[in-house]
Amino acid sequence: MGITKEKFCLSYSLGKDSTLALNRMIEKGHRPVALIISVNEDYNLTWFHGVENNFLDKVSKSLGIKIIKAVGNGKNYREVLKDGLKEAKGLGATSCVFGDIDIEEHKEWGNKICEEVGLKSVYPLWQENRETIVKEFINKGFKGIVKTVSKEYKVSKEFLGRDLNLELLEEFRKIGIDLCGENGEYHTFVYDGKLFKEPIKFKKMSIHESEYSYSLMLGELDG
Repeated sequence: MGITKEKFCLSYSLGKDSTLALNRMIEKGHRPVALIISVNEDYNLTWFHGVENNFLDKVSKSLGIKIIKAVGNGKNYREVLKDGLKEAKGLGATSCVFGDIDIEEHKEWGNKICEEVGLKSVYPLWQENRETIVKEFINKGFKGIVKTVSKEYKVSKEFLGRDLNLELLEEFRKIGIDLCGENGEYHTFVYDGKLFKEPIKFKKMSIHESEYSYSLMLGELDG
């Protein structure tokens, strides 16, 4: 008996893990109806990865997938995400896909919010080896840069803007951080690869420092 093909939405960070989860679902024949992206209205950046809001429509166009922006703040983050899930359900989604790997609290949170809106929660990368996952992302030909680095894990801001490749992984290994960055050591912005019709063009701007991290600010580069 063949696998039932489903319409799904994906909680999309614009980073490597959620991109790989999207790719795996598509490779299995499932169809994405929307990517739900949480945006911090106070900074006009995506939550956690810090991608500028003005790039989201460019990503949508290149991937050929509708984006639902869940715009909110720390107080209503959960509610605006639920609204996004409900919108995706109205488009025919029967499940929401997440790129989490092995942090149980994240999975429990995703399961609960999906249950509340009547969607299944799906984790294509769950319990797989972290290093194997990030190497699969690289070997599949996806391109991503380091967008933010954690102060807690003492990751140098010199890594910002670097392409995520095997050479960089070895540098991460030498400084003793998790190669996949699953604990928040670093976050990425994926700008090209097999799912993209064209690369997302950008220029590297300034470095923003917050209490917890350093982030590379990006500007639009047309032409």
